[in-house]
Amino acid sequence: FVHFRYDEYRGGIRDYVLPAVIFWTAAVAISLKFSMEAEYDSRMTAYTAAGKATVQQAILARLWNSEHGGVFVPVSDKAQPNPFLNYIDRDITSKEGNKYTKINPAFMTRQIAGLIPEEADVKFHITSLNPINPVNKAFQWEAAIMRGFEKGDGDYSGFSKDGHLFRYMVPLTIKDACLKCHFQQGYEKGDLRGAISVSIA
Repeated sequence: FVHFRYDEYRGGIRDYVLPAVIFWTAAVAISLKFSMEAEYDSRMTAYTAAGKATVQQAILARLWNSEHGGVFVPVSDKAQPNPFLNYIDRDITSKEGNKYTKINPAFMTRQIAGLIPEEADVKFHITSLNPINPVNKAFQWEAAIMRGFEKGDGDYSGFSKDGHLFRYMVPLTIKDACLKCHFQQGYEKGDLRGAISVSIA
């Protein structure tokens, strides 16, 4: 007959079960970690692509405007003369008596941003550490990134501290067409002028 003792059997099971539980717990934790990292990378890639697309559209619109030296639009409630635009020909009147005012790239970009519904998931903001228009003053998080731009950092992408917002931001440098407005500030071609930021909920 085989001599059987329950306490020895129970002790043997315990010797195997505990390491197995530890192993599987570690395996699940590692799997979860890699899964979360993969999800984070996927979200980062998708949001960065959306941010780049939004910024690219804004930059192309600004470039078109600046290459034409600004565009004239009828004066209305939606387009009042820009008090921060010191052009001699900022305002004109047609032979028929219709009044027009010039919209420069920065003013146009801000107006486009203002057309985005308040509840929209994507918003963008033109900003600067040295704005002509105080409305374009950098938010605290934008200012921190722009100081990095001044040191040569490239485009920024990342999530807010609470993880609720994705943020993408690119620097705007002075081009020849920009100097008509900004030469009085001492800027030269190639200088950092400001940035465009995108926030995605």
